[in-house]
Amino acid sequence: MRKIIVFGLLSLFFLNAYAKKDPQAWKQEKQLESQFQSLKSNVSYWDGYFMFKDAQLNEFHQSVMDTVVGLEQKIVDNNKNIVKLDNELVVLSQQLAEKNKSLEESLGKEGSLITLGIQFDKTAFPPLMYGIIIFLILVTVVAFVLFLRSNSVTKETEKRHNELADKLENQKKSSLSRETNLNRELKTERNKNAGTL
Repeated sequence: MRKIIVFGLLSLFFLNAYAKKDPQAWKQEKQLESQFQSLKSNVSYWDGYFMFKDAQLNEFHQSVMDTVVGLEQKIVDNNKNIVKLDNELVVLSQQLAEKNKSLEESLGKEGSLITLGIQFDKTAFPPLMYGIIIFLILVTVVAFVLFLRSNSVTKETEKRHNELADKLENQKKSSLSRETNLNRELKTERNKNAGTL
């Protein structure tokens, strides 16, 4: 009798376990891994083997293939998107390089000044101009000092020349008057000597 009770209980247990199993429950799962776990838990298991019906296995295989095809399609779409984004990135990089070049040229033009056909940096231009102005002022001062010196030397030379000319003139006059006096004296002496002879 014990055997019958044990057998009855086991039969009820297996019947109850079998009755709770829904072989189509895996279709309600969203992820492939959870579908596989649900399929395993809702099929019969005997002596280390899962017992699938051919239709069940084919449905699961089709579901796996649909998932794989969907994933492959997503991969293809994502690769297309990656190629598209790479192309956009190349175009945007080129545009950025052009904008940077244009910006550098603009900053260069803004930061420079063209004077007498020579391009100068705006920050270097004021010290350069101040240097040139100071140099020109120094050259002007030196030229003015040289002019004043030359002018004073010229005036001094002219004054000495006039003094020498006056002295020479006075010397000539005195020499002429002395000569004239000497000639007179000589003539007087000659006349005296001629008269005594």
